[in-house]
Amino acid sequence: MNKYFVKYGKDHRAQYISHLDFLRTIGRAMRRAQLPLEYSQGFNPHPLITFAAPISVGIKSECEMFCVRLTEDITAEEFKERLTDAMPDCLPILEVTKDEIEFKSINSADYEIETEKPVSDELINAFMAEPQILIDKKTKKGIKETDIKADIFDISVQDNIISATLKTSDSGSLKPMLLISAMNKYGIDTGFCRYLRLRFRDTDKNVI
Repeated sequence: MNKYFVKYGKDHRAQYISHLDFLRTIGRAMRRAQLPLEYSQGFNPHPLITFAAPISVGIKSECEMFCVRLTEDITAEEFKERLTDAMPDCLPILEVTKDEIEFKSINSADYEIETEKPVSDELINAFMAEPQILIDKKTKKGIKETDIKADIFDISVQDNIISATLKTSDSGSLKPMLLISAMNKYGIDTGFCRYLRLRFRDTDKNVI
């Protein structure tokens, strides 16, 4: 089976590209690179591409991943070279492998959040000491007040950089924007924030 696992980044120029627009971009790049995509069967064939926890609009990343199938077998090195030449610079191809990566094993993601205003350790500790951290969260059934404390696996701060490990899985995810909204609600004034996703982790906290 000609499956390729691709890790790519999104810099500040691409952070507002939607998932649908990225799908169009990757499709065009594959065609330019003359990488023969394998398509599904049926009345509405589509490329066999799956994504690992697609990122929200407005977040930069160093760890986005997708799996794609080709109708021909080429080396991972050739795949990376050809796709890199065809992709825009704002979406760099970081790594390509044919080794299986189990996307369902993703349990969390590490984020770096740059705040406009400095946040102290004392404020973070007080925030995490709350018995519950309640925030309105969009669910399949609509907007619901939700306790997100258990979804914050780790959080620390240095100057104006918050490092946070947040739940990211098939059973639910915590977006870093929602974390900041909760912090603001509980009295922490962060000001404007910039977001960067650094890496995925599995349930044993191993980097994927």
